[in-house]
Amino acid sequence: MTKAIVLVHGGASGVSGERLDACIDGCKRAAKAGARALDEGALAAVVAAVKILEEDPSFNAGLGSTLTRDGNVELDAAVMTGDLKFGAVGACPPVTSAIELALQVMNDAEHAVLVGEGALVFARERGVKILGPQDLTVARVAQQLDEEKSRREAGGAPSGGLGTVGAVAVDSEGRLAAATSTGGMLYKRSGRLGDSAIAGAGVYADAEKGAAASATGHGELIMRLGLSREAVDRFASGMKVADAAESSLRELERRLDGRAGLIIVDRDGQVYAGRNTSSMPWASCAQGESARAGS
Repeated sequence: MTKAIVLVHGGASGVSGERLDACIDGCKRAAKAGARALDEGALAAVVAAVKILEEDPSFNAGLGSTLTRDGNVELDAAVMTGDLKFGAVGACPPVTSAIELALQVMNDAEHAVLVGEGALVFARERGVKILGPQDLTVARVAQQLDEEKSRREAGGAPSGGLGTVGAVAVDSEGRLAAATSTGGMLYKRSGRLGDSAIAGAGVYADAEKGAAASATGHGELIMRLGLSREAVDRFASGMKVADAAESSLRELERRLDGRAGLIIVDRDGQVYAGRNTSSMPWASCAQGESARAGS
Protein backbone atom coordinates (compact mmCIF):
# COMPACT_ATOMS: atom_id res chain seq x y z
CA MET A 1 0.00 0.00 0.00
CA THR A 2 1.21 3.49 -0.83
CA LYS A 3 2.40 5.65 2.05
CA ALA A 4 -0.27 8.39 2.20
CA ILE A 5 1.37 11.75 2.85
CA VAL A 6 0.96 15.52 2.44
CA LEU A 7 3.81 18.01 1.91
CA VAL A 8 3.21 21.77 2.04
CA HIS A 9 5.30 24.90 1.50
CA GLY A 10 4.80 28.47 2.65
CA GLY A 11 6.65 30.32 -0.10
CA ALA A 12 10.27 30.77 -1.17
CA SER A 13 10.42 34.38 -0.07
CA GLY A 14 13.49 34.38 2.13
CA VAL A 15 11.74 35.26 5.42
CA SER A 16 13.73 34.88 8.63
CA GLY A 17 13.54 35.23 12.40
CA GLU A 18 10.20 35.17 14.18
CA ARG A 19 8.22 35.33 10.96
CA LEU A 20 9.99 32.26 9.63
CA ASP A 21 9.16 30.43 12.86
CA ALA A 22 5.52 31.45 12.48
CA CYS A 23 5.50 30.24 8.87
CA ILE A 24 6.98 26.87 9.84
CA ASP A 25 4.32 26.47 12.54
CA GLY A 26 1.64 27.39 10.02
CA CYS A 27 2.96 24.81 7.57
CA LYS A 28 2.83 22.15 10.29
CA ARG A 29 -0.81 22.96 11.03
CA ALA A 30 -1.61 22.80 7.32
CA ALA A 31 0.19 19.48 6.84
CA LYS A 32 -1.68 17.97 9.78
CA ALA A 33 -5.00 19.19 8.38
CA GLY A 34 -4.12 17.69 5.02
CA ALA A 35 -3.18 14.37 6.60
CA ARG A 36 -6.52 14.22 8.42
CA ALA A 37 -8.26 14.59 5.05
CA LEU A 38 -6.27 11.85 3.30
CA ASP A 39 -9.05 9.31 3.89
CA GLU A 40 -11.10 11.41 1.44
CA GLY A 41 -8.27 11.29 -1.10
CA ALA A 42 -5.25 13.28 -2.22
CA LEU A 43 -7.34 16.10 -3.70
CA ALA A 44 -9.23 16.66 -0.45
CA ALA A 45 -5.90 16.64 1.39
CA VAL A 46 -4.20 19.37 -0.67
CA VAL A 47 -7.31 21.58 -0.59
CA ALA A 48 -7.64 21.20 3.19
CA ALA A 49 -3.96 22.02 3.67
CA VAL A 50 -4.00 25.09 1.44
CA LYS A 51 -7.15 26.42 3.12
CA ILE A 52 -5.28 26.48 6.44
CA LEU A 53 -2.46 28.45 4.82
CA GLU A 54 -4.96 30.89 3.24
CA GLU A 55 -6.42 31.58 6.69
CA ASP A 56 -3.02 32.29 8.24
CA PRO A 57 -1.85 35.95 7.96
CA SER A 58 1.79 34.83 7.97
CA PHE A 59 1.54 33.84 4.29
CA ASN A 60 1.02 35.53 0.94
CA ALA A 61 -2.28 33.79 0.21
CA GLY A 62 -5.81 34.59 1.35
CA LEU A 63 -5.49 36.64 4.52
CA GLY A 64 -2.11 38.39 4.24
CA SER A 65 -2.03 38.52 0.44
CA THR A 66 0.19 41.12 -1.20
CA LEU A 67 -1.32 44.20 -2.82
CA THR A 68 -1.32 45.46 -6.37
CA ARG A 69 0.26 48.85 -7.00
CA ASP A 70 -3.20 50.44 -6.69
CA GLY A 71 -3.83 48.78 -3.33
CA ASN A 72 -6.13 45.94 -4.34
CA VAL A 73 -5.97 42.20 -3.76
CA GLU A 74 -5.96 39.85 -6.76
CA LEU A 75 -5.71 36.12 -6.10
CA ASP A 76 -4.35 33.20 -8.15
CA ALA A 77 -4.95 29.55 -7.26
CA ALA A 78 -5.05 26.15 -8.90
CA VAL A 79 -5.67 22.46 -8.21
CA MET A 80 -4.60 19.50 -10.32
CA THR A 81 -4.99 15.75 -9.97
CA GLY A 82 -2.98 12.90 -11.44
CA ASP A 83 -5.66 12.16 -14.04
CA LEU A 84 -4.88 15.64 -15.46
CA LYS A 85 -8.02 17.31 -14.16
CA PHE A 86 -7.27 20.98 -13.55
CA GLY A 87 -9.02 24.11 -12.32
CA ALA A 88 -7.73 27.60 -11.61
CA VAL A 89 -8.62 31.22 -10.98
CA GLY A 90 -6.40 34.17 -11.77
CA ALA A 91 -6.35 37.89 -10.96
CA CYS A 92 -9.46 37.15 -8.94
CA PRO A 93 -10.88 39.82 -6.61
CA PRO A 94 -10.98 38.82 -2.93
CA VAL A 95 -13.00 35.73 -1.97
CA THR A 96 -13.00 33.62 1.20
CA SER A 97 -10.91 30.86 -0.39
CA ALA A 98 -9.26 31.03 -3.79
CA ILE A 99 -8.34 27.34 -3.62
CA GLU A 100 -11.96 26.41 -2.99
CA LEU A 101 -12.98 28.48 -6.01
CA ALA A 102 -10.32 26.79 -8.15
CA LEU A 103 -11.71 23.43 -7.03
CA GLN A 104 -15.19 24.55 -8.08
CA VAL A 105 -13.81 25.47 -11.53
CA MET A 106 -12.25 22.02 -11.84
CA ASN A 107 -15.42 20.24 -10.74
CA ASP A 108 -17.56 22.34 -13.10
CA ALA A 109 -15.29 21.19 -15.97
CA GLU A 110 -16.57 23.73 -18.52
CA HIS A 111 -13.34 25.76 -18.40
CA ALA A 112 -9.91 25.23 -16.91
CA VAL A 113 -9.17 28.82 -15.83
CA LEU A 114 -11.40 31.79 -14.96
CA VAL A 115 -9.89 35.23 -14.39
CA GLY A 116 -10.83 38.63 -13.03
CA GLU A 117 -14.48 39.59 -12.97
CA GLY A 118 -15.40 36.34 -14.70
CA ALA A 119 -14.02 34.41 -11.73
CA LEU A 120 -16.03 36.66 -9.43
CA VAL A 121 -19.27 35.98 -11.33
CA PHE A 122 -18.58 32.25 -11.05
CA ALA A 123 -17.91 32.63 -7.32
CA ARG A 124 -21.34 34.22 -6.83
CA GLU A 125 -22.98 31.40 -8.78
CA ARG A 126 -21.26 28.81 -6.59
CA GLY A 127 -21.94 30.52 -3.29
CA VAL A 128 -18.32 31.41 -2.55
CA LYS A 129 -18.36 34.52 -0.37
CA ILE A 130 -17.09 37.75 -1.94
CA LEU A 131 -14.87 39.97 0.19
CA GLY A 132 -13.29 43.42 -0.05
CA PRO A 133 -9.53 44.07 -0.20
CA GLN A 134 -9.62 45.26 3.42
CA ASP A 135 -10.81 41.82 4.53
CA LEU A 136 -7.57 40.18 3.41
CA THR A 137 -5.09 43.02 4.05
CA VAL A 138 -2.89 42.96 7.14
CA ALA A 139 -0.73 45.80 8.47
CA ARG A 140 2.52 44.10 7.42
CA VAL A 141 1.43 43.97 3.79
CA ALA A 142 0.16 47.55 3.71
CA GLN A 143 3.55 48.68 5.02
CA GLN A 144 5.34 46.60 2.41
CA LEU A 145 3.34 48.30 -0.34
CA ASP A 146 4.21 51.77 0.96
CA GLU A 147 7.89 50.85 1.15
CA GLU A 148 7.84 49.39 -2.34
CA LYS A 149 6.19 52.50 -3.78
CA SER A 150 8.86 54.69 -2.19
CA ARG A 151 11.62 52.44 -3.48
CA ARG A 152 10.28 52.44 -7.03
CA GLU A 153 9.71 56.21 -7.06
CA ALA A 154 13.31 56.68 -5.96
CA GLY A 155 14.48 54.56 -8.89
CA GLY A 156 15.22 51.47 -6.85
CA ALA A 157 14.98 47.90 -8.09
CA PRO A 158 11.96 45.75 -7.25
CA SER A 159 12.29 44.07 -3.87
CA GLY A 160 10.62 40.88 -5.09
CA GLY A 161 7.99 40.21 -2.47
CA LEU A 162 7.80 36.61 -3.68
CA GLY A 163 5.75 33.86 -2.13
CA THR A 164 3.11 31.28 -2.86
CA VAL A 165 1.65 28.55 -0.69
CA GLY A 166 1.16 25.05 -1.99
CA ALA A 167 0.62 21.40 -1.21
CA VAL A 168 1.18 18.02 -2.85
CA ALA A 169 -0.20 14.68 -1.70
CA VAL A 170 -0.57 11.02 -2.50
CA ASP A 171 -3.26 8.90 -0.85
CA SER A 172 -3.29 5.23 0.10
CA GLU A 173 -4.61 4.30 -3.36
CA GLY A 174 -1.70 6.08 -5.05
CA ARG A 175 -3.77 9.02 -6.30
CA LEU A 176 -1.79 12.25 -6.71
CA ALA A 177 -2.82 15.89 -6.34
CA ALA A 178 -1.22 19.33 -6.15
CA ALA A 179 -2.51 22.79 -5.25
CA THR A 180 -1.26 26.38 -5.07
CA SER A 181 -2.67 29.70 -3.85
CA THR A 182 -1.19 33.20 -3.72
CA GLY A 183 -1.76 36.91 -3.58
CA GLY A 184 0.94 37.19 -6.22
CA MET A 185 3.86 39.53 -6.68
CA LEU A 186 4.11 42.64 -4.53
CA TYR A 187 3.34 45.86 -6.43
CA LYS A 188 2.13 43.93 -9.49
CA ARG A 189 0.01 45.53 -12.19
CA SER A 190 -3.69 44.88 -12.00
CA GLY A 191 -4.56 41.86 -14.13
CA ARG A 192 -1.16 40.17 -13.78
CA LEU A 193 -1.49 36.38 -13.93
CA GLY A 194 1.17 34.43 -12.11
CA ASP A 195 2.49 30.91 -12.33
CA SER A 196 0.16 29.62 -9.61
CA ALA A 197 -2.76 29.53 -12.04
CA ILE A 198 -0.80 27.82 -14.83
CA ALA A 199 -0.70 24.03 -15.19
CA GLY A 200 2.91 22.90 -15.49
CA ALA A 201 4.30 26.10 -14.02
CA GLY A 202 3.17 26.60 -10.42
CA VAL A 203 1.44 23.23 -10.15
CA TYR A 204 1.46 19.86 -11.89
CA ALA A 205 0.29 16.29 -11.22
CA ASP A 206 0.50 13.32 -13.56
CA ALA A 207 -0.32 9.75 -12.52
CA GLU A 208 1.32 8.21 -15.59
CA LYS A 209 4.56 10.03 -14.82
CA GLY A 210 4.13 9.17 -11.16
CA ALA A 211 4.58 12.49 -9.34
CA ALA A 212 3.04 15.84 -8.39
CA ALA A 213 4.78 19.17 -7.72
CA SER A 214 4.10 22.72 -6.55
CA ALA A 215 6.45 25.65 -7.14
CA THR A 216 7.00 29.04 -5.53
CA GLY A 217 9.18 31.99 -6.42
CA HIS A 218 9.50 34.40 -9.34
CA GLY A 219 6.37 33.50 -11.30
CA GLU A 220 7.39 34.98 -14.63
CA LEU A 221 10.50 32.79 -14.71
CA ILE A 222 8.74 29.71 -13.34
CA MET A 223 6.23 30.01 -16.20
CA ARG A 224 8.94 30.32 -18.83
CA LEU A 225 10.62 27.09 -17.75
CA GLY A 226 7.46 25.23 -16.69
CA LEU A 227 9.14 24.38 -13.39
CA SER A 228 6.62 21.99 -11.84
CA ARG A 229 6.27 19.92 -14.98
CA GLU A 230 10.04 20.02 -15.48
CA ALA A 231 10.47 18.35 -12.10
CA VAL A 232 7.77 15.74 -12.78
CA ASP A 233 9.27 14.97 -16.20
CA ARG A 234 12.72 14.53 -14.68
CA PHE A 235 11.28 12.14 -12.11
CA ALA A 236 9.59 10.19 -14.91
CA SER A 237 12.95 9.91 -16.68
CA GLY A 238 14.28 7.85 -13.79
CA MET A 239 15.48 10.39 -11.23
CA LYS A 240 14.62 10.23 -7.52
CA VAL A 241 12.31 12.99 -6.27
CA ALA A 242 15.18 14.90 -4.64
CA ASP A 243 17.32 14.80 -7.76
CA ALA A 244 14.37 15.77 -9.97
CA ALA A 245 13.64 18.82 -7.82
CA GLU A 246 17.23 19.96 -7.36
CA SER A 247 18.19 19.56 -11.01
CA SER A 248 15.08 21.49 -12.07
CA LEU A 249 15.98 24.35 -9.74
CA ARG A 250 19.52 24.38 -11.12
CA GLU A 251 18.10 24.54 -14.63
CA LEU A 252 15.93 27.52 -13.66
CA GLU A 253 18.97 29.27 -12.23
CA ARG A 254 21.26 28.39 -15.15
CA ARG A 255 18.93 29.46 -17.91
CA LEU A 256 16.99 32.33 -16.33
CA ASP A 257 18.89 33.23 -13.14
CA GLY A 258 15.66 32.30 -11.37
CA ARG A 259 15.09 31.82 -7.65
CA ALA A 260 12.38 29.43 -6.53
CA GLY A 261 11.31 26.61 -4.28
CA LEU A 262 9.72 23.31 -5.20
CA ILE A 263 7.95 20.48 -3.41
CA ILE A 264 7.35 17.08 -4.99
CA VAL A 265 5.77 13.74 -4.06
CA ASP A 266 5.84 10.46 -5.98
CA ARG A 267 3.31 7.63 -6.20
CA ASP A 268 5.12 5.71 -3.44
CA GLY A 269 4.94 8.54 -0.90
CA GLN A 270 8.51 9.81 -1.25
CA VAL A 271 8.62 13.60 -0.75
CA TYR A 272 11.18 16.36 -1.11
CA ALA A 273 11.30 20.12 -0.53
CA GLY A 274 14.03 22.03 -2.38
CA ARG A 275 14.94 25.68 -2.91
CA ASN A 276 17.66 27.99 -4.16
CA THR A 277 16.45 30.87 -1.99
CA SER A 278 17.57 31.58 1.58
CA SER A 279 14.51 29.88 3.05
CA MET A 280 11.25 28.12 2.25
CA PRO A 281 9.13 26.96 5.19
CA TRP A 282 7.70 23.49 4.66
CA ALA A 283 6.09 20.62 6.53
CA SER A 284 5.02 17.09 5.77
CA CYS A 285 2.68 14.71 7.54
CA ALA A 286 2.06 11.07 6.74
CA GLN A 287 -1.24 9.53 7.71
CA GLY A 288 -1.11 8.42 11.33
CA GLU A 289 2.27 10.04 11.99
CA SER A 290 3.62 13.29 13.45
CA ALA A 291 4.46 16.25 11.24
CA ARG A 292 8.00 17.02 10.12
CA ALA A 293 9.02 20.59 9.23
CA GLY A 294 11.91 22.75 8.15
CA SER A 295 12.98 25.66 5.98
